Amino acid sequence: NALAEIAIESAKTAELFDIEPNVAMLSFSTKGSASAPQQEKVAEAVAIAQEKAPERFNIDGELQFDAAFVESVGKQKAPDSKVAGQAKVFVFP
Repeated sequence: NALAEIAIESAKTAELFDIEPNVAMLSFSTKGSASAPQQEKVAEAVAIAQEKAPERFNIDGELQFDAAFVESVGKQKAPDSKVAGQAKVFVFP
């Protein structure tokens, strides 16, 4: 899955610049709050990236931008996510 590879390579690049590789895979949905083929594509890519990525990378999604970027929103919309509200790298289809 190309989107998963983009997420992993983006995390590696972030590390090169001393940026914590917290990668949010963006969508119009947060953790299945809406259902559509585009959301399913991102959710599938997240699963692939999490499986293939080194453990030092936090890759999560699908997340709406506000949930990925704003800590209080991330805690509300995706309380179990290590990335929500803490994202430093944003990947979107």
